[in-house]
Amino acid sequence: CARANPVQQSLAFEIFEDGATSSGNNGKKGGRLSPNVFTFGSLLASCARNGDISSALKLLRELEGGSYPDVTPNNVIYSTVISACERSDPPRVDLALELLNNATVALSSSSSNAGGLGVVGFNAAISTMARAAQWQMAVRLLDEMIMHSNSNMESIRHYHGEQKLLLHVLDDTSPSSWADGREGEMIVPKPDDVTFGTVLAACERSGGW
Repeated sequence: CARANPVQQSLAFEIFEDGATSSGNNGKKGGRLSPNVFTFGSLLASCARNGDISSALKLLRELEGGSYPDVTPNNVIYSTVISACERSDPPRVDLALELLNNATVALSSSSSNAGGLGVVGFNAAISTMARAAQWQMAVRLLDEMIMHSNSNMESIRHYHGEQKLLLHVLDDTSPSSWADGREGEMIVPKPDDVTFGTVLAACERSGGW
């Protein structure tokens, strides 16, 4: 349904409602299938391709709130919801950043998601900035990723002066918020080729060469 042209979002949710179980109504909502993280990833993909951020957020909140206790949001879930921000009209940069920070905290402390959010989620946020022609924000987020990966947050605080970090969950002088390998670390991935390419695309779209 997510890959159909046009996207068959309504059909995807109808199939889900007909076949999936939920913690409500004695654990049944249709009663034949028990949804897993792949089920919700597919539903969210249909929302993202439609730019339907409202439905994507509603589903994410249900997952975070324990409506489906057997399913814990992972990096794919969060990355897909952030992608919905890019395809929204207009692009929701503010919401993409909020989700990025929330996911960084949630997945950095999750034993089942040891790698944190991952670079795909960060690239999705930068893509949202690119589509909104917010090249300065895209460059700032890239800087924060690079400097965090080098354990050099003091440099980035100095670089940005009085501006609050886009990754504001890292804006803590305590080493536990960013130091290597210790409990409480906020996991931020190193940028990859896609990250750099997307930042360059943001500059191109806004004329910031």
